[in-house]
Amino acid sequence: MCVNHNDHPLIVEGLNKRISDQAIISNMSFKLERGKIYGFLGPNGSGKTTTIRMIGTLVAADHGEITINGYNTKTNREKALKNLGAIVENPGLFEYLSGEQNLKQFANLGVDAIDQSRINEVVKLVDLEHAIHKKVKAYSLGMKQRLGIAVSILHHPSVLILDEPTNGLDPNGIRQLRNDLQKLAKEDGVTLLVSSHQLSEVEILCDRAIVIKEGSVMGELDMHMTGKNKDELTVVIEAEPKAEAISVLSSFGEVMDTDQYLELTSQTYNTLPKITRALANANISVYAFSYKRRLEDAYFSLTREKGGIK
Repeated sequence: MCVNHNDHPLIVEGLNKRISDQAIISNMSFKLERGKIYGFLGPNGSGKTTTIRMIGTLVAADHGEITINGYNTKTNREKALKNLGAIVENPGLFEYLSGEQNLKQFANLGVDAIDQSRINEVVKLVDLEHAIHKKVKAYSLGMKQRLGIAVSILHHPSVLILDEPTNGLDPNGIRQLRNDLQKLAKEDGVTLLVSSHQLSEVEILCDRAIVIKEGSVMGELDMHMTGKNKDELTVVIEAEPKAEAISVLSSFGEVMDTDQYLELTSQTYNTLPKITRALANANISVYAFSYKRRLEDAYFSLTREKGGIK
């Protein structure tokens, strides 16, 4: 795999890992384009967490190479990890301290100096200015997740890895986190790898998705292209005020309210501009607009799993 490290801050080449004579990861290879958000999808036990741990050098690969912003994790581990941020489980925060005090504590742990201006910058990026002086024990789960992300990007990483970041969040928390992650990619140039089981959220959040099964990459999907030629689509919309949105969408067909999203079934690709215009003309705020079945169908086609993600 010959690629430009300037364009691809994370390159995984030929990873293999066996545990107790069982192949966990088999010839895993992929690369991430700078400033893009990638979903990392696969059934339980497919090797997502093991791959993430190998990227973070928490687990050693038997064979293969990982390069982070041009630095090999084997031969230049310290510099490679300086370019990586990650939250693999719940962010480890000091709940008896304020958000700002947490950031200062983690800033002091780094090798390179991190000044107050950078702390202020990451607080703004994750939209916590209003609560940064409050104790973390008073934060909602979504606010703790965003503070954890702020901690992870203090040192200007090129790549940020998140494992199931929306777990336990309510719809407002998911929307806020999604907006913050998209802002990180767009404004700070961070490349994100997001492991998740929530296909509809990945489709809305991500630019591309890497699908794995049994430790191997099965394919890579472009969220902007998959399923454009399908005859029938289920449109997934997040809009407010919801009651008015339902009223407008009902003129196009049956609307299902799933609490977080509205789903409009049996639509064609050509009706999508009409739907968006109708919502705009009614002064309805649209926070997300996607097609539920595109990624779902492509995912199951690649993994050949039936009955949901196991």
